[in-house]
Amino acid sequence: MEWTVSKQVVELRTHPNADSLDILKVGQSQLVARKGVYQAGDTVLFIAEKSVLPAGPLRDEFGAYLARPQKDRVTHLRLRGEYSCGVTWPLGELERFGPEVAGKIEAAAIGENVAELLGIVKYEPPVPQHLAGQVEALSGALYFGGHDALHLAAYLTELGPDEQVTVTEKLHGTQVNVYVTPDEVSVTSKGVGSKGLRLREDAGNTYWTAVRTDRLPELARGAFPGRHVQLFGEMVPAQKGFGYGFTAPHVRLFEVRVDGESVAYDALPAALRALWVPFLYRGPLDLEQVQALSKGQETVSGRALHIREGVVVRPTDVSRLAVDGSRLQLKVINPKYKETGEELS
Repeated sequence: MEWTVSKQVVELRTHPNADSLDILKVGQSQLVARKGVYQAGDTVLFIAEKSVLPAGPLRDEFGAYLARPQKDRVTHLRLRGEYSCGVTWPLGELERFGPEVAGKIEAAAIGENVAELLGIVKYEPPVPQHLAGQVEALSGALYFGGHDALHLAAYLTELGPDEQVTVTEKLHGTQVNVYVTPDEVSVTSKGVGSKGLRLREDAGNTYWTAVRTDRLPELARGAFPGRHVQLFGEMVPAQKGFGYGFTAPHVRLFEVRVDGESVAYDALPAALRALWVPFLYRGPLDLEQVQALSKGQETVSGRALHIREGVVVRPTDVSRLAVDGSRLQLKVINPKYKETGEELS
């Protein structure tokens, strides 16, 4: 989900576990609110999680919901099993920021990022040394894109009752993005790639070590010669306490794009399928079954070493997009998984 501070139009969804709560789709994000507080079509100022708020009205208003230790960062809450990923500010109270700022926000288009007007910046967690490295401009990647798993409840109306879906295990790790052309290999992380940068190859960088260990450039070129191939995967181990039995870094894939278009798992060669995250289910969408599959232990190691983070649901037709243009890669998080934003080890 793109980080944003912007005016957004509220869309209402049904909360699957609570009659007294609503799910709100706000841009690509999901919020949870008491039923009746918002109406479909309301316009609000949305402040996404990971926003660091300046001293003043915003921090005063949301102090009880801000992350420690500085008590200045918007985080997420889980309400009856569903994530609420940000806060909203009524447009009728923009004057509390002063007439000049209020006027500029009122004039802004829906979705236009107004973070700078409010002195809000995005929180960037510290990167461990073995994941950091020198960066350079990402060049030659004509079809480069990012990957985000969005919350299922916010996008559930996009899927039909008998929609054919796949459910795969969501891993505890760190996303690695590999872009392969006939002449070049670019490796980047989610955060670095979003800035149009890539990591220079370095034997001490764990992302590069994992990519070379699993021979991703060779496999991509062998499968799709002469094409631009982008591989997304979770590098493990990376998060504290979630090693999946690995002692060295490896990549488990969850998305392959060729010339910018998603390729279905069944259309990939065996060598790439062997590196895929585990499949847990294929068939018609069943919300209760999806919620059940989000729980329990990991299956990567075959030894149930720790809990799974959750699951990702996709239509069998991987080319299908949501009405808002988002890729339908939809997550449900294990209720026992506690994300802090500081997981990288």
